[in-house]
Amino acid sequence: MDSLRLGNLLLQPKGDGLSFRAAGSTVALAEVDADDVPVIMQFLKSYLEEHANRRSAFRLDLGELQVDDYQRFQVSLLSEAGRIDVRPLDFSLTGIRVESERFLGDVGPNVILSLRFDCYFTILSASVIRSNPSNRQIALHFPDVYAPDGSLDPPEELVDMFQALESLWLDENLDLKWGLG
Repeated sequence: MDSLRLGNLLLQPKGDGLSFRAAGSTVALAEVDADDVPVIMQFLKSYLEEHANRRSAFRLDLGELQVDDYQRFQVSLLSEAGRIDVRPLDFSLTGIRVESERFLGDVGPNVILSLRFDCYFTILSASVIRSNPSNRQIALHFPDVYAPDGSLDPPEELVDMFQALESLWLDENLDLKWGLG
């Protein structure tokens, strides 16, 4: 393991244990021995579940798009169960919530997402942060959209796709009067 970043918290291997550090800091906040790693893993799982509802980017409610525009946004998920086309519900630069005809899985596993909107296409790694088996929805977080210092740094393809969808959403949901001349 090279390192793991959770928000501004960096975990790095140190001998037989782990070192915890705040992003951008050179001073370790804490160091733990290998015997303590299971306790730390349980803490991190609880931490992720507790903070799963926090947002760090504007989220588009895709149900507020015109049907023709909405249908142009195609999302599929690749996991251990294979490739599944899913219906996107909301979308941001840091994650997406989707639903499917079948239950997609529990919190934790990483999946690969394929996103396409018109001429925009990207493939992203995603982590399942919330799941709802009864209505077959999962919320996915894009961990690779952050720079090493914890700042938001999504791939250009994702930004372009989001901005195209955001423009449609704004046009359809705001009563803007553009002054000409």
